[in-house]
Amino acid sequence: MVYGVNPARAESHARFAERLALPFPLLVDEGGRIARQWRAGFWRLVRRTVYVVAPDGTIAAAWRGDPPVDEILRAIRQAG
Repeated sequence: MVYGVNPARAESHARFAERLALPFPLLVDEGGRIARQWRAGFWRLVRRTVYVVAPDGTIAAAWRGDPPVDEILRAIRQAG
C-alpha cells in the first residue's frame, strides 16, 4: 500500500491528487506529528522522505529527496 503524507490541508491534497491523477491516498499530517515520528521533518519544515516498509514492519529502504521510481519499485519487490 502506498500513502502520501503532508501537513497541507485536505482540500489542497484533493486538488494536488486530482491534478496529478495519483493512484494512492494523501494523508493530512496536521501539526507534523507523523513527520517527526518518521524523522522526516520538524515543525513546518518537512523534508521529502520515501520509506519502503516490509510486511514485518521493518524499514526496508529509505531515501531523502526524490528517488528514482525504479529504485523504489526494486526495494518494494525485495521487501516482499
